[in-house]
Amino acid sequence: MASTELSLYGQGYSTVQRDAFDHLFEQFKPNKSLSIEEQQERFSVLLICFFQLLQNAWTHVKTTPLDAPRSLSHNVVWQLGLRGMGDKPVWADDPYAPETDRGRGQLIADAIAKQYEIIAAALGHRNIASTATLWMEGMELLKGGHLTFPKETMIIHADFGPTQMLGDSFYEVKRESGRRYGVYYHVAFWSCGPHLVQGTPPQKIHYNLQAAVQQGNTDYLVVNVTNIREMLLGTQYTAALAWDFEANQPEPYIHNWVLEHYGERGNVAAARAYQAYFNAFHSLDNEGYTGRMLLMDGMCRRLIIKLVGILNGQPFTKDEIQNKTLLAFDQVSDFVDYYKNATRIALPKWDTALNEAYQALLEIDEECREFFTTNLLVQLSIIRALYRAVHHLSMATEAVLAGPTKEDQNVHGRILEAGADLQQASIIRLHAERGKWKGWYNGDILLNLPDLIRQVSECASLQSLR
Repeated sequence: MASTELSLYGQGYSTVQRDAFDHLFEQFKPNKSLSIEEQQERFSVLLICFFQLLQNAWTHVKTTPLDAPRSLSHNVVWQLGLRGMGDKPVWADDPYAPETDRGRGQLIADAIAKQYEIIAAALGHRNIASTATLWMEGMELLKGGHLTFPKETMIIHADFGPTQMLGDSFYEVKRESGRRYGVYYHVAFWSCGPHLVQGTPPQKIHYNLQAAVQQGNTDYLVVNVTNIREMLLGTQYTAALAWDFEANQPEPYIHNWVLEHYGERGNVAAARAYQAYFNAFHSLDNEGYTGRMLLMDGMCRRLIIKLVGILNGQPFTKDEIQNKTLLAFDQVSDFVDYYKNATRIALPKWDTALNEAYQALLEIDEECREFFTTNLLVQLSIIRALYRAVHHLSMATEAVLAGPTKEDQNVHGRILEAGADLQQASIIRLHAERGKWKGWYNGDILLNLPDLIRQVSECASLQSLR
């Protein structure tokens, strides 16, 4: 059944209602000078006003999409939920939100129940397809028995984006008899990656969706691909598994995929190149699955910025981010040493992958080379350059931390090499911006190679003055 997923986190309300929201929050800004009792009283008033406005906003929607042809209501999947700003829990930004798991679960459950009732009233029936996607706090609250849903609502369990792995909660949470379940799966992940460089191999996708099949999460599948052009193999494979899991084992599927795209003459060499590419990523965490967490493009950006900051004299901090493995070091020396060695081990693998890709380029038919260039060669060049930049900057930082007694003091040269690798990647990826793809990377703010090049260049200039 064709469907349209509608997320109603505030859709459909008027300018007047929006102004009412703004006024409400202006009146009830946190005021730490008040006593606990006064703060609680203010929050109770705020909550009542907020829910009334939110209910008005949702009810207003019945005059927009729901008044379309009645058949539309049968092709809509209503996504229910309550989360905070920036894809975070409500309580991450609201100091007056409940502090207990029980209270937090009740807050979300009440909002979802109200959303469901408004939709049912607007449609005039309860034959509604609805989902609630659980990630981060949702999975934990459900596992702890603090979160409930309308019995008709499908529960969608999400993987952990930075790893593309279904977490412990997925396996531990109890399934209800008669409830339908699905999966939200990341073929790519915006902040840590993969983003502009594909990094989730078919074998990993199969491993996780096989777990979904075994656990009975087969009623619904949401796929996050970030950028469809870069993630074509992973996206197509995930879709194939969704339609027929048993018929699409990883190795036969890859064989057929490269055969389709590169023909009889080049498919064997292309398959070797793709396998060498996926094998070159450094594993940050193998717990439970080999390659559970890999060093991706978004992670490399964070490392480069961190290393440049240290070289510029900024103090090292153990940052709390989603991917806790990335910067989970108490000492700057341990951080630098780890990524110096990680990239040292990985770089020969990237060189091997580049050699395999070059050999494949020579073998495949000419009409297939443009796709091979954009789908593998450009991406390989970007990630290889990112690894090389992290390595050179790690070496430069190690030398600075060692002080003037260190023999290798080519700090400035190392930083220049890091910048040159990033510049070369920026030049190579012009091959992916031809014809209708002109300007493809314009506006990219995650990897943002021009910004990385600027930061590294400025760092080199500062070092030359010391």
